Amino acid sequence: MGQDIAAVYGNRCCITADSEVLFHDHTGEPTLDDCFIASLLSHGQRVTILGALLRREAFETLKGFDEHLRVVEDTDFVIRLLQCYRVVHVPQLFYSFRRYGGRSACANTKPELALRSRIYYLEKYADACEQNAHLRTALQREWAYLYRDQGKYHLAHNDRQQARMFLKRSLKLYPVARKTWLTYLRSLVPF
Repeated sequence: MGQDIAAVYGNRCCITADSEVLFHDHTGEPTLDDCFIASLLSHGQRVTILGALLRREAFETLKGFDEHLRVVEDTDFVIRLLQCYRVVHVPQLFYSFRRYGGRSACANTKPELALRSRIYYLEKYADACEQNAHLRTALQREWAYLYRDQGKYHLAHNDRQQARMFLKRSLKLYPVARKTWLTYLRSLVPF
């Protein structure tokens, strides 16, 4: 690896408990541009860092994963990594991972912890995104999704007033979100 390259990653394959292929990830070479960071903020992991070959010095320089995060810690690490180093994609299958029951590891995180982690994550990148339209839009959409999830959380706990407050905040930031509208309508109907 060249000295400016911190990580090499490849494609991955998701399989079921019965070894049936669910999907292949075919990502391209990551570049630190506004659109790429916006897509990381908006859609989560694009660089499969958990299956990457990573220079130890880079990991130590970045101080590893942010321990304040219980979710999106891998996406946060990739954003910080790309701000300092080159990451190279090798268009070959690096590894397969088995999915049991369709749930991700963060599904076991308590909702309150996951919400707090996401708030911390969004606040962490707020200043960096303010001056750029792509990043500002991506961050705004993520806040909308966070508020929707807070609304769903309160709705599940029968606190309809709090649910509606968060759902309205979500719709104000991202008014074309169909799922948010459906959740809001559910909050208006008595059980």
